Amino acid sequence: MEIPECPKWYDLRGLGRSPIARLTVLIPVFGTLILFSDAVSDFISLSATFLGIEQDQAIAISRQNTFFMYFGLIIFSVSTLIFNACCPAVIKEFPTEYDHYDAELRIVTKDRADRLQADLNDRFDADLSFNFELSGDDEKAARALGFVVNNSAESREFWLKAKSQSVADLIQARYRLENESLLGWRRGIYIAYLLAFGLVGWPTVVMLWRVLQSL
Repeated sequence: MEIPECPKWYDLRGLGRSPIARLTVLIPVFGTLILFSDAVSDFISLSATFLGIEQDQAIAISRQNTFFMYFGLIIFSVSTLIFNACCPAVIKEFPTEYDHYDAELRIVTKDRADRLQADLNDRFDADLSFNFELSGDDEKAARALGFVVNNSAESREFWLKAKSQSVADLIQARYRLENESLLGWRRGIYIAYLLAFGLVGWPTVVMLWRVLQSL
């Protein structure tokens, strides 16, 4: 039996950046209201008559289920906060690798490409060696056309056209390395999310089982 591969940051992003996760700060507040509100407790109490059990037992089951939901929501909230603290900015900011590629192409220069490559090699112990220097023929053409200022728009476009493949490979490598980084944190967040959904979903499973038994 193979152990499933730990989700990448991109996979966890679906939960960590979802609309419900953005309300994560309010989850403990709503959870407390659910846990200690008599009105809500009465609203979610199981029908003792339908299940064929005593009213006190039905209320006790509802209280127990509420605790499961409360702590499941708390764990979900903490997991989301940790995700937002640890997830690389590139993954959080851009929904897909292609969005990152398009955004980077608008601003990348030779100096920026060199810095990005050096940073990736340093942080991830990578062995990237993309060449961003213009070839001799390219340099001659640049001088002939008057592209002599490295940070000018025209010079950047000329350089980018000549080194498009190297730049594309660098951007792809950056997204991949960031996406696969911090395995321990990814695994912990993944397990916490599973535990949270398990706690929230358990009352539903129990209630369904009791309903099936009462039929």
